[in-house]
Amino acid sequence: DLVELFYYLLSKVHIILLGMIAGALLLGAYATNRVVPVYTATSKLYIVGSTGASIIADLQIGTVLTMDYQEVFKTWEVHQLVNDELGTNYNYSYLQSMLTVTNPEDTRILYITVRNTDAKLAADIANAYASAAKRFITETMNTDEPSTFSIALVPGTASGGGITGYVIRGILLGTVLAGGLLVLVFLLDSRPKSPEDVMRYANI
Repeated sequence: DLVELFYYLLSKVHIILLGMIAGALLLGAYATNRVVPVYTATSKLYIVGSTGASIIADLQIGTVLTMDYQEVFKTWEVHQLVNDELGTNYNYSYLQSMLTVTNPEDTRILYITVRNTDAKLAADIANAYASAAKRFITETMNTDEPSTFSIALVPGTASGGGITGYVIRGILLGTVLAGGLLVLVFLLDSRPKSPEDVMRYANI
């Protein structure tokens, strides 16, 4: 009886609230002690077409170049240029794992996104990749240098691993577990609770 189940859960709402609070506290404590926040910084490049081309041709060329330039960020040369600019010696695979290059649909803008546990380092790496890509494209591909559309700023808040996200997940998880346990107890409880139940079980 779904109506009976609803009123049963309503009468046990305090248990559900306790489950929510317990889930929030447990996952919040876990995030505070174990989870390292991750910061995201993004620099942007604007891809231009051939100098002197018509507007339509420039748009078409720029769109094609945007797709080609995404491959630039997979070369070891660009990774090395980033290390040289930052004065670091990061492994190429480690740099690649932090980097994401995307191109929003119908635009000629490359989003160079870097995720790192250090907010300042994330911004520095994103800007270093933009600078390295511009240099590599100009020297190697014999085409116009992309324009800097936007530089990466040091992020002030974490994009992943934050306590708030874990607290929200704890609330949801606590609610589901408490509610599921109450439903299970309701379904397994076969004791008669009314004169009608007694009559039905006794076949009267």
